Amino acid sequence: MRRETINWITQADADFDSACKSFDSKIYYLCAFLCHQAALKYLKGFIIETKKKLPQKTHDLVSLGKEAEVEEKILTRLRTINPHFKISRYPDAANGIPCHNYDEINTKPLLDSTREIIGCIKNKLHK
Repeated sequence: MRRETINWITQADADFDSACKSFDSKIYYLCAFLCHQAALKYLKGFIIETKKKLPQKTHDLVSLGKEAEVEEKILTRLRTINPHFKISRYPDAANGIPCHNYDEINTKPLLDSTREIIGCIKNKLHK
């Protein structure tokens, strides 16, 4: 694996580990943001490794997923996580303060979807 890919994946794993710890600590808005970041960095690492080029500079998971040519099931997961890049951080992005808008019920699916995305990309990288 290319060094640059390893760097992206290493940081993505750290982000996902922090997302899990945030969830366990009931810091749900941070968990949502870190899920987005982990998925983003896995996609960028995958694009670097498989396309042999730098990915587009974007935070749009769906756009990156299409560039990475992931299957439709993973694109659906990416669509679910995508808006949380903004709404998990900005009080004016989703009609409420992020630390009040997130709870276990609406954050757990984000964590599960991110876990699935990561597993899919890891499998593709190891083929």
